[in-house]
Amino acid sequence: LFPIFYGLLLGLLHLSIICTIFHLIKGVKTSTSFKDALMIFNHKDFWKIFRTYILKSFLLFLWGLLFYLGIGLLIGAGTMITIIAASSQTLDPNALPMEILAILGLMAMGGILLMLLGLALYIPQIYAYSQVEYILFEQLEREEYTSAFSIIRSSRKLMKGYKFKRFTLDLSFIGWFLLVIITFGLAGLYVWPYHYAAQMHFHEEILDDQAKKMSYV
Repeated sequence: LFPIFYGLLLGLLHLSIICTIFHLIKGVKTSTSFKDALMIFNHKDFWKIFRTYILKSFLLFLWGLLFYLGIGLLIGAGTMITIIAASSQTLDPNALPMEILAILGLMAMGGILLMLLGLALYIPQIYAYSQVEYILFEQLEREEYTSAFSIIRSSRKLMKGYKFKRFTLDLSFIGWFLLVIITFGLAGLYVWPYHYAAQMHFHEEILDDQAKKMSYV
């Protein structure tokens, strides 16, 4: 249960950062402090935020099932091959279970194939759901909250035609992400708020672009 609890806590901390940046960009806040990293827990609409976060996480988990299954097959096949290879040192080479090795090889290939297919399904959905938090906080700010399902549908609709642009935005941060890895996460104190702010401005640009299109029509 610890990994689940840790992942949930980390997700809520990320939501606190996103909410803080949202308030800064909207002009609701003019300054921040480290205590803002816990603001989500004191938010008056905590349970609405929590329900939306859990639903988004669950739906993304379902979209990623093929990918996770592929990882499981690959790890399982690799582990069994390693065990057989280690035990073969004490066995007669003629007695090695070649059929089993062939099956494990097929499992590994199947795992790689499932991972690739899973990624092809999973990554577009990550971007389709990427606007959930911003739509959620906008609705809460205007006291127009509908439901978690409605917000997710709005995110999917809003991101139609913008997924690749959002991908290129994330790709432009590749150097920053490498810096986070090299510094064992320390650079994330600067990089993640910077990345979240860029995402928030991307959200604003989508709204402006769609408003211009509607005005043109």
